[in-house]
Amino acid sequence: MKEVEVGTKKFEHFGLAMIILTAATWIIFMSFLPWTIPLHYNNQNQLDLYLNKVTAPIVMILIMIVSYSVIKRKAKRDKHHKKFGNVSFDTAFWNPMVQSFMYLLSILMIFHALGYNIMNHFIGILILSFLLILWGNYLQIVPVNAENMGIRNQRTKASEAVWKRTHRFTSRLFIVVGFLLLILALFRAINNITALLIFALVGGAIPFAYSKYAYQKIEQTKP
Repeated sequence: MKEVEVGTKKFEHFGLAMIILTAATWIIFMSFLPWTIPLHYNNQNQLDLYLNKVTAPIVMILIMIVSYSVIKRKAKRDKHHKKFGNVSFDTAFWNPMVQSFMYLLSILMIFHALGYNIMNHFIGILILSFLLILWGNYLQIVPVNAENMGIRNQRTKASEAVWKRTHRFTSRLFIVVGFLLLILALFRAINNITALLIFALVGGAIPFAYSKYAYQKIEQTKP
């Protein structure tokens, strides 16, 4: 099986895993939630849109299942909508993004219902976390030396092994740090400035440093 086909399977599994994780999260918090899950307040700060704690998870999970099915079906039917070799752009990009966003939205709804008014504090870090998780998944299927894509420097362009090793490491790093920032934000253990600094470090310095390390290690092992 080709590497890109394996990558496609990983993204399908990731989308399904996010749906299962969302359902598990709602189940875990169900007994702690109030009956009313607030969704929107009007200009007088009066609740004008809400769901109950039984309907809310059902609606969220149904949206995730329907979107997953529609995107996957479109990816199979649209033979011309291909990127990154034979990996479908829909499968590799949109499904992980949509499912991740719906899960994060569920987390926000749960914490808001529990009385944590985290939206103003959380929105900047939410965007950074979402970008890291999205890019982390995207990096897994970028082909070697793709034009204007991926982590491109002299070392990654000079060696296919360095390219693959650097992208595999950076992909995992982005996903882990993305979820870590999300957890820290939920507990108000980090502010937007610190999150932005971590984002810049993870997104720039660390992948560059790792590509140098990988290049030196691979060169040293050559006969």
